Amino acid sequence: MYRIIHLASILLFSLICTPSISQSLDHALGEYLVKIEPSTSITEITLELQRFEGEATRIRGERKLKTPWNIWILQFDHTAVHEGRLLNALRQHPKVITAQVNHLVEPRQTFPNDAEFSSQWHWFNDGTNGAVADADVDAELAWDITTGGLTTDGDEIVVAVLDDGTDLTHPDLMDNAWVNQHEIPGNGIDDDENGYIDDYLGWNIFSDDDDVGNGGHGVSVSGMIGAVGNNEIGGTGINWDVKIMMIKNNFATQEALVLEAYAYPYAMRQMYNQTNGEKGAFVVSTNASWGVDFGDPEDAPLWCSFYDDLGAEGILNCGATSNQGINIDIEGDLPTACPSDFMVAVTRSGDANQQGGGFGPMQIDLAAPGILVYTTSSGGGYGSTTGTSFSSPLVAGIIGLMYSAPCSNLTALAKNDPAGAALAVRGYLLDNVTPVAGYEDLVASGGVANAFQAIEDIMLNCGPCPPPSGLDTENLTDVSSDLVWANGPNATSAMMQWRPLGDTIWTDVANAISPVSLAGLMPCTEYEFRVMNECADSMATSDYSFPYVFKTDGCCEAPTELAFSDLTDTTAFADWDFVLAAVNYNIRYRIVGTADWTEAVASGDSLVLTGLSPCNDYEAQVQTLCMNDTTDFGPLVEFHVTGCGACEDLPYCVTEGSTNFEFLQALTINSYTNESGDNGGYALFSSPILLFEPFSTNEIQATIGYQQNSFTENVVAWIDYNQDGEFTEDEIILNDAEVEVVSGNFVIPETALPGLTRMRVKVSFQTNLLGACDSQYEGEVEDYCVIINDGSYDCAAPLNLAAAVQGNAASLSWDNPTNAEAFLIDVSQQGQNDWTSYQTSDNPFPIPPFDDCGDYEVRITTICSGIIGSPSEVLSINIPCPCLAPGTIDSLGSAETEITVGWDGDPLAIGFEVFWKNVDSLTWMSQATTDNSLTFFGLGECTEYDFQIKSVCQNDESGLSDVFTYSTVCPTGIFEPRTAHPIKVWPNPFSGQLTVEFEHNVAEKSLVRILDTGGKQVRSYHSLPLNTGNNKLEFNDLQQLGSRVYIIQVITPSSTTTARVIK
Repeated sequence: MYRIIHLASILLFSLICTPSISQSLDHALGEYLVKIEPSTSITEITLELQRFEGEATRIRGERKLKTPWNIWILQFDHTAVHEGRLLNALRQHPKVITAQVNHLVEPRQTFPNDAEFSSQWHWFNDGTNGAVADADVDAELAWDITTGGLTTDGDEIVVAVLDDGTDLTHPDLMDNAWVNQHEIPGNGIDDDENGYIDDYLGWNIFSDDDDVGNGGHGVSVSGMIGAVGNNEIGGTGINWDVKIMMIKNNFATQEALVLEAYAYPYAMRQMYNQTNGEKGAFVVSTNASWGVDFGDPEDAPLWCSFYDDLGAEGILNCGATSNQGINIDIEGDLPTACPSDFMVAVTRSGDANQQGGGFGPMQIDLAAPGILVYTTSSGGGYGSTTGTSFSSPLVAGIIGLMYSAPCSNLTALAKNDPAGAALAVRGYLLDNVTPVAGYEDLVASGGVANAFQAIEDIMLNCGPCPPPSGLDTENLTDVSSDLVWANGPNATSAMMQWRPLGDTIWTDVANAISPVSLAGLMPCTEYEFRVMNECADSMATSDYSFPYVFKTDGCCEAPTELAFSDLTDTTAFADWDFVLAAVNYNIRYRIVGTADWTEAVASGDSLVLTGLSPCNDYEAQVQTLCMNDTTDFGPLVEFHVTGCGACEDLPYCVTEGSTNFEFLQALTINSYTNESGDNGGYALFSSPILLFEPFSTNEIQATIGYQQNSFTENVVAWIDYNQDGEFTEDEIILNDAEVEVVSGNFVIPETALPGLTRMRVKVSFQTNLLGACDSQYEGEVEDYCVIINDGSYDCAAPLNLAAAVQGNAASLSWDNPTNAEAFLIDVSQQGQNDWTSYQTSDNPFPIPPFDDCGDYEVRITTICSGIIGSPSEVLSINIPCPCLAPGTIDSLGSAETEITVGWDGDPLAIGFEVFWKNVDSLTWMSQATTDNSLTFFGLGECTEYDFQIKSVCQNDESGLSDVFTYSTVCPTGIFEPRTAHPIKVWPNPFSGQLTVEFEHNVAEKSLVRILDTGGKQVRSYHSLPLNTGNNKLEFNDLQQLGSRVYIIQVITPSSTTTARVIK
């Protein structure tokens, strides 16, 4: 596919602009180089040009060059015809793609003076140490043409790296690190309005800022692209001069993070395109030295399609394929198997042309050096490394180098058709590899990247008279403007044309020399101009440049660049962009969230706003008052007025971690709990504000959350007691390590300054990154605004707590403090320190029913106007346990005149009162007992009796149980007698387990009792179900019984059977 793309790009290149060469070189007289259409005979062309301007040309095809591009050497009689005019005629032939003179090239090689350049075989390989000569990218020949840095229009060329960060102080990288010149670092404002705040050094997708340092892998990747060349230290990158944009994504552990990482260079190049380079960045390539082995592009449509979106803005995207020696065409890979014309998939090669890593003649585009390549490393060092991770950035760097070729045609194409330029560069790159035997089965291009041949091909298709570049305006007013441009190196004069945008007729300015001053223009009107070069050496003219559109001043429009500075507790300096048509400006402002505006009129483009309320967020906007018109208000801009206290006004260090594994799930301080969850590495909670009393003892508890597996985590917390904007060792209030919860107590010291300050809580897996300002750790930081009270804050704890207990519930009351708006009620079982909180404004407050009886603790914290005070003294509450009646009464046996009943007693019971009566009687009789069973004698034969029981406790008694009815035995045979069978017991002797087995005639319930030889019951088991036939009962709770003889008694309504066992 890449060959088809390349042909399309060449045709597009030729249609848009006349090919040119950027250097004046001597050439062979009487010779042309001509590239003709495929399947065209060179004789067909030369026969038509045998005579020219009445003279015999003697033109003929000398030979076809051994290249894949159908290029011929033509010879002619240069003494008989004009060389330049015949060349123009040749170019007009319909079967000629392009034609030029045959330049005389002197052998040259450009080597940098970097101290370790000899270690970089990938730039220049002379075949020593067992290597293969020229198994490199011909960097020294490419550097004859360009060493990188700028386009012909002077735009900074930017290569974006998505990796684990860079080394901002590395001596070979710091000068080539990209910075966003349109962003003011650290002011908390999105100055360039690209959707990213403070993205001065690049972007960190985890911390949402420009913390892109402390890299490892990314440092070596960056060195392949652009370690500074010719600076006498270290080595060099393929670009001596280039800007490397770092997007820190730590190899993007999720596809969502991949998209977020690519979104940044996309936004910057899109902004560059939309503003004609006034903002954004000229990103020409990205590099991803990471991916998913065996990844299927069909499973990642969003990821793969994003490369087309990047390509539409003009960005080629290099991807390092798998380091495993697998066939990507079959096994798959992400991203290098993504089917995008703007993806360049790279594998690795060595100094003897050995190939390593993934391959695939359909999906993998080319190879590039990546085995033991010498590059930069973290800490300011250098070293050799291996992997496709370093082949891919080399290719991304070559793409950047290609855009610096001295060919204004390519620059013009990049500005007017970014996607077309990207496809053209991709074609030049892949059509000009160094072929290597056997590579045709490994990569689509069949070879290794060659920087020189790719750039030479650009120059070959860039003719002798390029169009002007760098069109712009200077000194623009409402009625005049200077039009400026840069001529090509061979231009002797220029034709400039201009017109109002939309008109059909151009105004010509012949023999134009930049700048051309236009006067008498209409205010607030769009115009366009274009320029054509005339070149004497070749008697040729260029195409016209692409038109440049500009708009004269004088429009009545609202300012769009409102900004604020010199902020104090009550004032703010506002300034905005000057509008020429303005008579005055009207600025309005208000506290965010309020309805009413304050307005002020300014005669200039700035104004000091006064009378502001301290510690508030404001919003403002400006409109323009013109002579005969008034604009709408411009965009809203927010600003913050100081006066909040140390917590928000002091410049505390910015730090955050990665929450890929763990984070701070919740923080509890006394009665206050903040269930914050995963905040992406950092959060500031400025409301509500915690209030601490001097000398008070306070509880702190940090609960750690995990994405998956749990680990031992370190938790450190500080309070900035002296309000100096720093957290020091003597301000630590918690320092411990646990898996889930870290807790402790701290006392507010006498030296703590009163007023608003900041508390910081940090969770970190790494023990060596526990400082308050350490970054790049696994974990999270949360900051809180807190107040050390000096009496100024009247949010006292409630006094005179009292509780009225009723059953298992209690009603809590107290004396309301002044300024109280609400209260936090904390309840815990005594001694457990496991508080359940309720927020209420009610006094008294009904505590929800307690689940268990026993002793409890209660405390109350006052909330006053967003401030949470200290908790009250603890109040103890006893919830008495109820005295419960037995739930079930069982028949343990019966005879003709007696019944034995048993029950499970309440543990609090000290006795029971058993009520019984004949079912036909209305009169109950009662009998007291301290046992859990009772036998009733002297009953009537074959008679039913009702039984009820109530428990008697120390200070209470229960209600009556349910009524249970049982019958004595009928001697008349109405009830069929049942035979008791002997029981078997094993093991005998037993230890902790015992099995009882016997036969039974009927299904019914039984009571099993274990007695000592004195008749004292030591175990009882009620209502055990028996089946007809064999029954086996197992008892597993006998470990605590002493060693002695015991009696096992099985009691049913019809029989009692015993056995003797030994422990």
